[in-house]
Amino acid sequence: MKLAIYAHFNISERVIPSAWPYLECLQNLDYEIILVSNSPICKQDRDRLEFHKIGVILRANTGLDFGMWKAALAEVEIDEVNQLLLTNSSIVGPLHPLGPIFEMAKTWQCGFWGMTESTFLRRHLQSYFLVFERDVLRSQFFRQFWENVVLLEEKQQIILSYEIGLSSWMSQHGFEGKAYITENQVWSEYRKSRTTIQLLAEVIRGKLTLPENVTLEFPDFLLSMGMPFLKCSLFDKPSKRISTERANALFKAYR
Repeated sequence: MKLAIYAHFNISERVIPSAWPYLECLQNLDYEIILVSNSPICKQDRDRLEFHKIGVILRANTGLDFGMWKAALAEVEIDEVNQLLLTNSSIVGPLHPLGPIFEMAKTWQCGFWGMTESTFLRRHLQSYFLVFERDVLRSQFFRQFWENVVLLEEKQQIILSYEIGLSSWMSQHGFEGKAYITENQVWSEYRKSRTTIQLLAEVIRGKLTLPENVTLEFPDFLLSMGMPFLKCSLFDKPSKRISTERANALFKAYR
């Protein structure tokens, strides 16, 4: 069985609109899906999820994504899962087909992989899209990680303990995560697109530093390199390089 656990939150009682095409795409890739929501979902959308055979877990707004994933994993017989996808509602897409990426991933021979990485504080895979293969899912250390997840409330602490911590934990047990697009690849493409004078001017203006989060700072380059998603936050709040208007233009160009 292939299982996808989708961590969801919305300020209203509706499933966010961007979830529906994403969930359909995952079902077309033969995933069974559990949607875990830290916000209420109206009956109309619960009925729609049931019609599409998507499992639903509603819970209190605690622990953010890792709390949601832990809650769903507690309901699953993990020994029956051969591939696990952890993902969330922080992204819009896919804006490129996911199928070819999964086919490519079969050649990587790694225990887990994701779309992008960050080297902020310590190299790690970004947690909006993480895939775990059978060897990892059968391991005791994978279970131990989730058993030790507690419901932290501070987002930065969750990133440090669980997003960064998960990649570190996996590495300690012999599994180095693979990123579909690496930070170095993005940085290299960006530098090639600029002259030395342009780069210097951007450094002086504070518009160019080593990226802490490539999905927020370089979404235009990521999309051109085959990244299937845009972060939802780009539509509400500009990043160092990308205005909300630019984010909307990118979405329209690639959808």
